[in-house]
Amino acid sequence: MKFECAKGHIIVLDEWPRRCVVCGDQSVKPVKGQTFGHIDPTLVSDYVARIPEDPKGALGSQIGGTHYKDMPLQPIEYILANELGFCEGNIVKYITRYKAKGGAEDVKKVIHYAQILLENINCAQILMENINDNN
Repeated sequence: MKFECAKGHIIVLDEWPRRCVVCGDQSVKPVKGQTFGHIDPTLVSDYVARIPEDPKGALGSQIGGTHYKDMPLQPIEYILANELGFCEGNIVKYITRYKAKGGAEDVKKVIHYAQILLENINCAQILMENINDNN
């Protein structure tokens, strides 16, 4: 794909660059007339250009409140850093936010996901025992 920055540098890359590789300019747009699948990238780039860039990226914004954004460490940062699974991640998410958002309902969700996790651990242990018994 061909991309052009505001200073007129043309660059050819397989994916959309965040900056011009020549001058570092951040207003890089696809050369008109190219498409990514069925989407005209000029429409996307015009939309993206209107979104203010946050130094924290997507973690700097939140849809529907500020109960995560205002935390020193957001649950998603902890979840990703520790490569937690779905149940573990939801446990971290709900227990972290219960005071600021869901109260007792969020604590019930923590218990629910912990029960699901425990059932899956027990199921996996039984399965492994059966496999070991058959060998």
